[in-house]
Amino acid sequence: QNKVIIMQIFNKKYSIPVSAFILTIIAVAVSSMKRRGGMGMNLAIGICLAFTFIFFDKIFGVLAEKSSIPPLLAVWIPNLSFGLLAIYYSRMQENNYLKSYLNLHFIVFIWGFTAVLGELISIREASLVWYRMGLA
Repeated sequence: QNKVIIMQIFNKKYSIPVSAFILTIIAVAVSSMKRRGGMGMNLAIGICLAFTFIFFDKIFGVLAEKSSIPPLLAVWIPNLSFGLLAIYYSRMQENNYLKSYLNLHFIVFIWGFTAVLGELISIREASLVWYRMGLA
């Protein structure tokens, strides 16, 4: 039982940054939709999607602890399903602003993994900043 919880925590360490990126893509795509009713409907859709993600995340977390579902699978199922939803919503948009915004967030997401990698990076801080700026 403790091994399952430890594996779940270990996998959550890597899935949480991915879920933040996926939810950002969904938020940008939903907020850039044009509707006749104004922005209220987009806000309601976004809030419902966020609560649905949290619900799925908690359900699969409990399933990992109480059943025989592997923790790796249980942690990543909400990200995979909402990742497909993010791809669908972003494909619906033909806005160049959205594509530029998503590119920016992808770069920030890649930079975020330097914090996860931590001591594995052997480059000094100043050089790392210059490499990051060069990639942008």
